[in-house]
Amino acid sequence: MDEKGFRLDKIVGPLDEGSDLTVICEAFGKQSKKSSSLIILFLKLNLHLFSSLSTYGKPSITWWNSDGLLLDDSYLITVQGTSRNEYHLYSLNRSSLMLELICRASNTNITLPSEASIFIDLNLRPLEVKIITPHKSISSGSQASFECQSFGSRPRPLINWWIGSIHMSDVQESISNDGNLTSSTLSFTPSREDNGKHISCRVENPAIENSAIEDEIQLNVHCKFACRYILSHKVKINFLLFALKLNIN
Repeated sequence: MDEKGFRLDKIVGPLDEGSDLTVICEAFGKQSKKSSSLIILFLKLNLHLFSSLSTYGKPSITWWNSDGLLLDDSYLITVQGTSRNEYHLYSLNRSSLMLELICRASNTNITLPSEASIFIDLNLRPLEVKIITPHKSISSGSQASFECQSFGSRPRPLINWWIGSIHMSDVQESISNDGNLTSSTLSFTPSREDNGKHISCRVENPAIENSAIEDEIQLNVHCKFACRYILSHKVKINFLLFALKLNIN
């Protein structure tokens, strides 16, 4: 159960990265109707486990991880006569993702302890975002593609593209097999007015507040025929103005 007394399923969460967690394991015994030498052990976790135990002594409750490391053996006996162990985890991080916690109940008269386990699922912040620029130059009037890669978010993040204050929607997304890398490709046709504008990729995990990170680059748009025509036109005008000035003088 958790600290509020709710029964936990096999997988706990998902919890937000950085949050705290308290898990509680309780075991109690009572004399069975068939024999005074047997008790029933009940683990209040994700499942019920029953074992035949001697009536002598209270069961000890301990928490372990899947590597066999003892995490906590500080159980107590409640006024109701149950054995209870509260295990606290603070500031859960990536190393806690799918961590298995095992509760074991035993006393000196049983060979194998009864146990129940849970796994911790987490929402994780994106760790990194970067824009991959095209290898070829960007020309006005020609379609260009930009790729944005984000690492570390769980579940997959929301990715949004912006050019200046304009939100871009012509995107395609893909995700790696392990789910750790999400890629978004933006395709658009720049104009000469886009030269010097900033293009940004913003990534966030919608399950975690204030998890957004972003990367941006400045567009360097090369002019094609229209730009050359304007430039040539300006040169001709300047030449004519210069010739007129000479004639006046």
